[in-house]
Amino acid sequence: MHAVVHYQRRTCWQTLPVQLHNSGNQAAVWVPVRRTCLKEQQPWRRARRQPRVRRIRPLSENAGAPAKDPRIAVITPYYTETLEVLRQGHDSVLAQDVEADVVHFFVADGFPNPAIERWKCSNIALPAAHRNHGNTPRAVGALLAAAEGYDFISFLDGDNWYYPNHLSSLLRTHEATKASVCCSWRTFHRLDGTLIRDCRDDEELAFRHIDTSCYFVHRSAFPLNLVWSQMPNELSPICDRVFYSAALHKLGDLGFSELATVAFRTDYHRHYKAVNEMPPASGFAKGEKVDSAIAYLRSVDCITNCVTQLGFWPGTYIFR
Repeated sequence: MHAVVHYQRRTCWQTLPVQLHNSGNQAAVWVPVRRTCLKEQQPWRRARRQPRVRRIRPLSENAGAPAKDPRIAVITPYYTETLEVLRQGHDSVLAQDVEADVVHFFVADGFPNPAIERWKCSNIALPAAHRNHGNTPRAVGALLAAAEGYDFISFLDGDNWYYPNHLSSLLRTHEATKASVCCSWRTFHRLDGTLIRDCRDDEELAFRHIDTSCYFVHRSAFPLNLVWSQMPNELSPICDRVFYSAALHKLGDLGFSELATVAFRTDYHRHYKAVNEMPPASGFAKGEKVDSAIAYLRSVDCITNCVTQLGFWPGTYIFR
């Protein structure tokens, strides 16, 4: 089955109570953002409920194929990941069972690996490291793919990999739902790549969070990729949540394959605690960065910067 999430937009202005950064106080802030609410909800202030999900039957196996194979660009930003880890992700792209022209774009954030030049891919090197969780190289790769005429863009972080049916299942989801942005779910793996059994993400299953590696973007939604470069750098630890908020705000409808087709290496504590395992030490630093990003998201500066740069405040959707 496939699913598509529907929203109805309504332009509203209101004074919002905002938790000030590094302060226990709240301030009333006039926020010029377009709020989104569900069609059946009145008044609009109740927009923080879960989105309504309409199920759609998948295409039949013998449904008509497109006139030509679509062109899919897979964008992988990388920093200092090992060649072995990057190779696992690249091999998973080559192993996709989709009937399409698939090209893998590697974009180095200041630390190019010359060995990648020998792979069947495009390797782009940025001259300096931006250290914003891959946002700048991700934006550059998406811009190149758009300029070179690709029909779809998919993202794959350097330490993750795809299952063989990832791109084909998302392409079928797009054909069935006509959604401009389609999404998958994940399986969770330890840092050595071994599977963490019985580990699921409740926010993901409730259509409230989608990881960066799970997006599949049609050409009609390519302008959305500007969000990677336009969001404040302070929000880069939660960049996938900002992108998801932008997709809901600007598009309204997203398609879901409801299949876990991305293998996700995790050091987040909640994934290990869910199965009573000791989390890796690196997860402490990552958790602190996420907490800092959430605190900044609540600040007046963030609201001002986001409305100026993005045209909306992501907290409208993240805190719903």
